Amino acid sequence: DRPITREELTAILYRRANYAGVALPVLREYTGFPDEAEIADYAKDAVETFFKAEIINGKDNGLFDPTGPATRAEFSAMLRRLDDIDALFALG
Repeated sequence: DRPITREELTAILYRRANYAGVALPVLREYTGFPDEAEIADYAKDAVETFFKAEIINGKDNGLFDPTGPATRAEFSAMLRRLDDIDALFALG
């Protein structure tokens, strides 16, 4: 009954993409976040991959805030970006 965290949401959507066979592009280099050490091991690959694919960004302060609650707006934006990539590659 608790809110989902940003790292949990990223890991869930990353696993969904892998399960669906979505090829995630590398659109930028991953330079890490200042709070990188706070990202749980199970979510590190998801955060890096989604950052490179421009599905996630940091907060305004540049942090990822892995244990902060994911908002509905963040979930919606991530899902839309992921679906845009999936649709783009499905057409290709």
